[in-house]
Amino acid sequence: MLKSAINNICCFYIFWLVFFLMIVLPYFAITTVRTVAHGPLSSSAISITSTSYLTVYLLSKAEKLLVLNFAKQSTQYTYL
Repeated sequence: MLKSAINNICCFYIFWLVFFLMIVLPYFAITTVRTVAHGPLSSSAISITSTSYLTVYLLSKAEKLLVLNFAKQSTQYTYL
C-alpha cells in the first residue's frame, strides 16, 4: 500500500514536471529565437522542434505510468 502510494506520488510529480517543461522551455526558446536577427534562426527552430517532441514523448510516458498505476491500484481494491 505504501509502495503504491509512493509510486503514484512520483508519477504525479514526473507528469507535472514534464508538463511544466513542455510549456516553459519552448516559451524561452521561442523568445530567444525572436531576439536573434537572422543567423542561428534555423538551428534554433530545429532545437525547439526536437525539444517539443522530446517533452511530448516524456509526457505521454509519464501519463501512461500514472494511468497504469491507478488501474493496478483499483484492481487491488476490487479483489479485496
